[in-house]
Amino acid sequence: MKKYNRDEIGLASRFIRTPAEDSTIALLARYFAFALVEHHRFTDKFISFFLSVLPEERVLTLVQDSARIAAQVLEEDEDIGSDLRETALSTTRPGIPREDILSEFYKAAWAGNDRNAIIARVRKELLDALMDDDLDAAAVSDDRTSMELLRPLMYTESVENLAGVFSLSPEDVCIVSMFLTYVNHEKFEYLVDEWTRNEQYLAFEYLFHLPRKKICERLGADEKLRRNGILEVSSARRGYEFTLNDDIVAYLTIPGSRTIHEDECVRSDRELYPIGSFYVDRVKEDTVVDLLSAPRPANIFLYGKEGTGKTEYARALAKAAGKALYEYRQDGSTFRGKDDLFRLSLITASANPEEMILLVDEADSILSTSPGGFFSFFGSAPEGSKSRVNDLLDNTKCSIIWISNRVRQIDASTKRRFTYSIEFTALPPRAIREHTVNKLAPFGLAASTVEEIASIAARSGLNAASVTFLAEAVAALPKNLLADTAEAKGELLRRVKSIFDANSRLITGTVPFRTKTGSAYSVAALNTSVDATKILEAISRYYDAEERGLDLETGLRILLYGESGTGKTEFARYIAETLGRPLLIKRASDILSPWVGVSEQQVAEIFREAEETRSILLLDEADSFFSSRENATRNWERTLVNEFLTRMEDFRG
Repeated sequence: MKKYNRDEIGLASRFIRTPAEDSTIALLARYFAFALVEHHRFTDKFISFFLSVLPEERVLTLVQDSARIAAQVLEEDEDIGSDLRETALSTTRPGIPREDILSEFYKAAWAGNDRNAIIARVRKELLDALMDDDLDAAAVSDDRTSMELLRPLMYTESVENLAGVFSLSPEDVCIVSMFLTYVNHEKFEYLVDEWTRNEQYLAFEYLFHLPRKKICERLGADEKLRRNGILEVSSARRGYEFTLNDDIVAYLTIPGSRTIHEDECVRSDRELYPIGSFYVDRVKEDTVVDLLSAPRPANIFLYGKEGTGKTEYARALAKAAGKALYEYRQDGSTFRGKDDLFRLSLITASANPEEMILLVDEADSILSTSPGGFFSFFGSAPEGSKSRVNDLLDNTKCSIIWISNRVRQIDASTKRRFTYSIEFTALPPRAIREHTVNKLAPFGLAASTVEEIASIAARSGLNAASVTFLAEAVAALPKNLLADTAEAKGELLRRVKSIFDANSRLITGTVPFRTKTGSAYSVAALNTSVDATKILEAISRYYDAEERGLDLETGLRILLYGESGTGKTEFARYIAETLGRPLLIKRASDILSPWVGVSEQQVAEIFREAEETRSILLLDEADSFFSSRENATRNWERTLVNEFLTRMEDFRG
């Protein structure tokens, strides 16, 4: 067993235990002494241990009786005899001798002719002390019922809760109880530290009547104690050693841990957006609300792009379901261990499923159960992490909303356990516009100013979070910039554009492409092989057919080619502006990546984004990645072109 540093764990210096908790450890230690006294040599540490579990008045009585039984020791050892006659055997002021004298006396008595009588006397005193705690003497003495005897000792409220959360067997609870006593009872810790590995297994047999084979089975890597991280394994001088997880020690020791969700979570009381303001399909939304409202727990998975409103949507879902939302604090734990799965298991076990929903935001690292996931680049996932995550999903007693930006690192067996999932993609410009208008409403700006800012936001290609930050920045601006004057309006628009450009450069590395034509633009100035107005009419007819619900077999693909500077990109802006469609401009820098396979993923993503936002997709400078497959020298050059061709063929836009 590990030598614990009490200051590290904080049990002695930082936490105050209640008398009930102290008595639980004392009872266990007293029973351990009783069960071991017949089998253990009377060493200094064992003598110190069994004396420490007795009340002082019983220690005095025990020493007095023991001195009479082993009177020969007092006669043979002058120092022991003199000290005992002056203390325990004094007729005027009897008292307890020094610990070193008691240790020498009991070692000598155990080694002499009166060993059995001394053991019987010590055992009786321990038994009487246990009877003082309202324990049945017959049960204490009967090996066959010792497990039933131990149940009220071991199964405190927190232990009962722990056993329920992780479905621990009685044998598992015995093991946890021994480790817990080791951590909390100093004399027992000193005793265990002198045992060999074989003696430790013998102790389990004497204490709980569990054979070594059973203990070895329960300590196996695939068993619940280790799989759930309750026991941890580390290398040691003797090969390896088991330690009780520090979180477990704290949970079983700190009063009130049964309300752990109040310590480990923050009740969400932030401003909520109406659930109907999110761009989520109504059928999906109604389904999720019904699942969260039901008494049966559900695991809801929200995933997708950053800043698309997943967290705010989770808050709106909880409100719609009529339950309180508690947000799990991954970096603000009361306990200083790092095992999120352990804490989440305890939170869900202690929660009232009819009243609360748990939100686990930024759950990427917790859900990273696939060996090929992103985090495996930095090393393998913890032992048994997949099975532990799956166990949590299977056994949660309250509904959980999980939020992640990535799904590739999640194993398929974990994905199958989510009750329902919703993907969040980039918001369409119309949604960004509406979100901006709502966020700017409290500032009392002129309608025309709000409309211009909303148009800038819609063209910037940023997310809902960026709009929220914009509102916070506007609130911090000088009040004179919010006035309804031409000068204030001009300066405010410059500030807003600066904020969006800075945010876009930080997030994407570039300033958003201009999607509007200049004020002096004229299509008549173009020199095209096909009349430009006919191209515009063809695109307009395509969108008309789409709006009438006609089944269009394919999208509309147009190649603009020619010399540089002849107006190809500007013409695309003109088409989008004229038809009132958003323009999604992508260049080689948005697609090409130094990592194998990522460029193909980027291609798939831009086509999907264009379809979902119903944008006109402009691939500018497309010759950067449209090279002939016959001239390709690397495999990724061919796969990139193949991805482009298949995506273009399937594109509906």
